[in-house]
Amino acid sequence: MSLKMLPSHCDYALKPENALKNAEYVGYATPNNAAKEMLLEETKEDKSFYPDADTMKHLEVYEKFDHKWTGIYSDLFLQFKMYRK
Repeated sequence: MSLKMLPSHCDYALKPENALKNAEYVGYATPNNAAKEMLLEETKEDKSFYPDADTMKHLEVYEKFDHKWTGIYSDLFLQFKMYRK
């Protein structure tokens, strides 16, 4: 994608209906509040996607993985996504 196209791509991706489709397709939570409102109630209430404030206090964020650990983490995540039932 060229830099000239970046603003229009961002505008497209940030539209709630497109952010909703993206979240549903990739299976991740969306940071787009308008898109989140359009999700099924079952998804909006799923604590694994949208944890409550008390749970958020206990979560851990991984930062600054080096190249080796990024590869390991990515491989494990793909295994999880591909083989869960």
